[in-house]
Amino acid sequence: MQRNIEATVLIVGAGPVGLSLAMDLAWRGIDVLVAETRAPGEPPNVKCNHVAARTMEIFRRLGVARAVREAGLPADYPNDVAYRTSFLGTELTRIKIPCRAERYTSKDGPDTWWPTPEPPHRINQIYLEPILFAHAAAMNKVRILNRTEVTGFVQDEAGVSADARDLNREAGAAEQREQAQDLVRPRLHRRTHQAEADERRYRALGKRHVFLAGKAGNVFDSKVRHVRTPLAQVPNAGGAAAFPSPHFGSGFPIGPADPRE
Repeated sequence: MQRNIEATVLIVGAGPVGLSLAMDLAWRGIDVLVAETRAPGEPPNVKCNHVAARTMEIFRRLGVARAVREAGLPADYPNDVAYRTSFLGTELTRIKIPCRAERYTSKDGPDTWWPTPEPPHRINQIYLEPILFAHAAAMNKVRILNRTEVTGFVQDEAGVSADARDLNREAGAAEQREQAQDLVRPRLHRRTHQAEADERRYRALGKRHVFLAGKAGNVFDSKVRHVRTPLAQVPNAGGAAAFPSPHFGSGFPIGPADPRE
């Protein structure tokens, strides 16, 4: 089932850049649709470990800077960069970067002179992205479609038309098919053992019957290929039926009929 969704801007990808763009456009009154292949809360393939001062200034304008600043490393954890001859070797030099608790007040070190109300902040994308996602999702002009893959687009004078796939629906259909196969396999296994047991029983009786392992009334003689009417139900045979046949000896197993024949 197809559906059409209209938006002023379509953004493909709900990473830090896509979410920041969505928040900025929504802040300006523009309705935005964001398509993301991952599920909500699914960890990203990390590419970000530091937020620059200019980006923090944008987050400040969008009202999310404080939440970002309070996440990441512990408040008293220094962000120094040290140069050593080896991991435990002699330290050659160190660039002092204050912890986030002292970011606004520290004046010691080469990374504290920023003439900005929002200094840089060290935070991994694992912690940054959920903050941006929650802030964007709460905005009235932003709609995020998770588990959605944009497969192509066409652009003309009127705008852009994009095609997308609902990955949840496809995954659900595949899971239903797999569950159906899991249900059919043991049933077929049980039917096969039942047919073998009944065939041995009818051979022991020496009757001139054709045993059909299908549903009663929905079977056929494999030589003449005509649907026959069962003459009698076989007790304890799981709904199978016995048919007299001039073509076979006793106990010959025949599969269920093809309804097209």
